[in-house]
Amino acid sequence: MLLNESELHHLQTHMHTLRSKINVHVISASPEC
Repeated sequence: MLLNESELHHLQTHMHTLRSKINVHVISASPEC
């Protein structure tokens, strides 16, 4: 499977956004913050 530059960039951006949402959820759910 080959990805062109724009698809790769879109995938990286999507994964970054997903990680950010997960991090925010984990931080807001942790009681020690």
